[in-house]
Amino acid sequence: MIEDDSLKTQISNLLLVEKKSLLAGSLVYLIIFMLYLELNPKMTNVWLRKDSNNIYRFSLKGLFLMLKKPFEYLSFWKPSFWDLNYYVGAYIFSNVLDKFFFV
Repeated sequence: MIEDDSLKTQISNLLLVEKKSLLAGSLVYLIIFMLYLELNPKMTNVWLRKDSNNIYRFSLKGLFLMLKKPFEYLSFWKPSFWDLNYYVGAYIFSNVLDKFFFV
């Protein structure tokens, strides 16, 4: 029984992210995620698009649509789509910051 409690505590400590780290990690990861969406050859023109005059414009609607997709399509929660799921990436990034950099 003692080993079970110890294992539960270790798993809890591994998965738990402090609020400060979650906030900092989520904000930093948002920038990384935005750059990834624009630089990924499969996903260009998500939030930076050319208008009818061929001038680049910010289109935050595209970014908001990508942030909404995991709540519309369950496939975004599969590991093969984690790179396009902001929430999974932000949690993992925040957890790494919390565990290794003590942010």
